[in-house]
Amino acid sequence: MRNSTKNAIAAVVAIVLAVAIVIACGVGSSWFTNSDIATWFNSWGKGEQTEQPDKETPDDEQPVDEGGIVVGESQGAISLMSSVATVTTAAGETRVAGQTVTVQNPEDAVTYTWSLSMSGGSASDYVTLSATTGTSVTVTPKAAFGTPITLTCTATFDGETLSTATVKLDYKKRISGISLNGVTVQDGGSYELDEFYSGSKSFADIMKTDGFIFDYDPVMGVGTVSPDSSGYLPMLEVTASGDNLVDPQTFQQAGDVDFNEVYFGVLSGNVAYKEQFANGTIDPFIGAFIASQSKDITWTVKLGVSFSKDGSEFTETVTFTLKFPTEWAVFNYDVSLDKTGIVF
Repeated sequence: MRNSTKNAIAAVVAIVLAVAIVIACGVGSSWFTNSDIATWFNSWGKGEQTEQPDKETPDDEQPVDEGGIVVGESQGAISLMSSVATVTTAAGETRVAGQTVTVQNPEDAVTYTWSLSMSGGSASDYVTLSATTGTSVTVTPKAAFGTPITLTCTATFDGETLSTATVKLDYKKRISGISLNGVTVQDGGSYELDEFYSGSKSFADIMKTDGFIFDYDPVMGVGTVSPDSSGYLPMLEVTASGDNLVDPQTFQQAGDVDFNEVYFGVLSGNVAYKEQFANGTIDPFIGAFIASQSKDITWTVKLGVSFSKDGSEFTETVTFTLKFPTEWAVFNYDVSLDKTGIVF
């Protein structure tokens, strides 16, 4: 009985001593000032010095992955903000006002510097940076550029370069105008049809199938990449005015079209004549008469082209007037006989 009592007393004394040792070790340490118990043992095996990046081994969490971006889009490991504003140049062109590139998971002890470069030119003539150091930079285009520009982020520590990462800056081509049969037309301009046609100068010939085609295309400006062609939308709209016209219609077509289709789409008329003009079998007298009636017609042509998947700034329209040259539309009928002479 006495032995049991002694053993119990010894056990209690041992416990008290153990608690005292733990308290003595902990006094003044972070354990008592840190209420997050789960983190108390995180420092085991670590010294008191602040851990520094290894100069010999590049940090895996550096700014960016290499790759290319078009200003206004995201790419790879870059945090690239979407467009928040646009600016309109003196020429009326709309451009993205600024895009921000950000280092992912930056290190406090690392210095990040930014620079621009391009082949065969000065990148600063086309793009500006909001800063040359820091964990993020805003890139703003000043002018359209036709050669890709490289934005480089350099990570340094204690004067030594740890690594670099690059972003390729591209400029998407905008529509600068519209061409008809290879000739750029001006909005509000006035033209004669022979300015867009090099074939036989006759009304009957241009009214044939493939005689004169409204073949119109966007004229693209300076850039390094093209808009999304899968979103391309062309539109032709033609109306006519003249003293002898009766209830002319508006003709619309998405894409290229023969003038024959436009003519009869606006002025209606005999379908048989349309087909005869198309296949070249129109009666000479009727053909000449219709041609003469066309000389006073003014055609108002509206051309539109758009890359709908790239936004509203990738759209262009021009409206102009078109007339036949006077010499094409004269009533020139040559009577012919089946004999040149008779002998009785």
